[in-house]
Amino acid sequence: MLFGDKELDIIEHLQKCTNPEICFPVESSEAIEVLEMIHSKYNWNKWIDSSGKSDPPPDFYSDEYRMMIDVMRVNDTERKGKKGKLHNPTIMRERKLYRELKDKGSIKSYPKAKIFINADTGLSTYEDHNYVFYKKNFARVINKHIANIPLYKKNHPNYKTIFIVYDESTGYLKLEEDISPKTQFYEGQEVLCFPHLFFVDKAFLDSFYNKGIDYLFWFTPYKLIQIKNEPLVLPRLTIYDLSKTIPDTIEYDENKMASSEV
Repeated sequence: MLFGDKELDIIEHLQKCTNPEICFPVESSEAIEVLEMIHSKYNWNKWIDSSGKSDPPPDFYSDEYRMMIDVMRVNDTERKGKKGKLHNPTIMRERKLYRELKDKGSIKSYPKAKIFINADTGLSTYEDHNYVFYKKNFARVINKHIANIPLYKKNHPNYKTIFIVYDESTGYLKLEEDISPKTQFYEGQEVLCFPHLFFVDKAFLDSFYNKGIDYLFWFTPYKLIQIKNEPLVLPRLTIYDLSKTIPDTIEYDENKMASSEV
């Protein structure tokens, strides 16, 4: 099975985050307690998996903690096609490669394995994934799940709502000059830039602040940026107590944003 097809895959992956990889943009003892409810495998036994297709939403809930979780995936590769319909070349390619492996019998010997596929679409970096795709997909996915919060609360009255966002995007850079679809970068090229501090990006935070969510876990395991000979590792897991306001946010010019992946 492809990794991520089950919401539990994402929870188990998140539980592997270590303390230095976890960020709290605003100090919150409550958020730390919520992290322990999910991150600890012992505490995770107190949650009920309700992520099956025939189960009532959201994906997980705990009667002891009076909390509920909805899990979602976002990416920077989805875009509208010629007919205005959303499609994702990367996911389409992943599914195709997975079917080929399955047809060859390569997966049959490992029925419990979680398959990760790094699909090459053959597109240029900008055409494959970019900041505009990323921002639009993030907002669309979050808003879709926010619309379901009344149903979650109907199923679990007075429970706190936690969103876990599994973000499959690359790291991004803010350049000094505007870029365009024709801008080309090459591996090893040195450019003057600043890392995209996604966790305080106002455009993204506006998607989930003041929307009826109590806590949000932003899981970003693939944001690795190479700075000369040393990698810059951004937070793998950022946790927000949405009752607390972030004092300093950043507004990024989308025309100056480029993926760190060539």
